[in-house]
Amino acid sequence: MGFTQVFDYVAGKVDWFANGLPREGNRANSPQIGDLVRRAVPVCHLGDRVGEVLQRVQTAGWDQCVVVNSAGVVLGLLRGEALHAAPEALVELAMESGPTTIRPNRSPEDIREYMRQHGTTSVVVTTPAGQLMGIVERQDIERCLAPAVQPHQGKYRLQRGVPRIEIGYKLACEEHSPSALVCYAKQAEDAGFTFAMLSDHYHPWIAEQGQSPFVMHPAIVAQAAATVAALLPGRFMLGVGTGESLNEHILGDYWPPGAT
Repeated sequence: MGFTQVFDYVAGKVDWFANGLPREGNRANSPQIGDLVRRAVPVCHLGDRVGEVLQRVQTAGWDQCVVVNSAGVVLGLLRGEALHAAPEALVELAMESGPTTIRPNRSPEDIREYMRQHGTTSVVVTTPAGQLMGIVERQDIERCLAPAVQPHQGKYRLQRGVPRIEIGYKLACEEHSPSALVCYAKQAEDAGFTFAMLSDHYHPWIAEQGQSPFVMHPAIVAQAAATVAALLPGRFMLGVGTGESLNEHILGDYWPPGAT
């Protein structure tokens, strides 16, 4: 068929999904636990001191810490009274061993029911090999499955799905270097923002801001957008606008006057 490289994922399709890898098809847009995982969770190791871990957990704004080994495999949880044990105690002696874990391909409906039955507010998510992916919280699942009001033929109807209102973070490439923008995007995600947007004006707002890091020829934009969309399935959105003379006059093209 013309393919130069073909790979056989021996473990099979179920294992592929259980590892949270990209999915396609009719159900690709149906939410899974992997879409709701909070990945920036505190981690610690068996030889750490409880007091040091407590400080890191509180600084990060969490109430628990996942205990992992050098390969990232989940060994236990440090939370509740154990997290406030004697500061010099070893994590290995204070932790809750063998916590319940789930795979990222589970449905939010199933996990919500599990949480309701067991009275838990969060569950650790791992790969089939037991490596930590993050923690899913019940509040995020409830928010995902909550009815959202949608207009329909002059009235309103209830529709289930991811909430329509999300709060994102604006990255200004006219003001900051590419490396700084990557850092800010990571910090925004850790702080709870659900998306980030990056403009690509060819020329900055003022000369003191330097130069924007991306050249916006349509062909380059299309190729870059397709590449990022493939690397971040379901997490990338391309917004296209007309721009304005202030930013685009440097191209030297004719800019039509504004309509009156």
